[in-house]
Amino acid sequence: MIMPRTAMLMLNTTSRNTRHFVRDFREFRTDIEAAEPDHLFIAEFSKWINNWWLLHIQKVDQGLGAFLKGVFPILRRMKQ
Repeated sequence: MIMPRTAMLMLNTTSRNTRHFVRDFREFRTDIEAAEPDHLFIAEFSKWINNWWLLHIQKVDQGLGAFLKGVFPILRRMKQ
């Protein structure tokens, strides 16, 4: 089965975002290992992980929706 172009683009974007996530997470880990995290660090990490999680879910859901619409034509007729 051939995937719709939108789904392929979402996979490429997700892969790129995963590399960025791993890079940023390693930086946070290095900071934690170097010293005891203070309240500012914890707040920054919490904001970062929450933002990443929300964006990740939004993109995955959009990619899944695009894929399903390509596979199941009846979904294309449904209102957006």
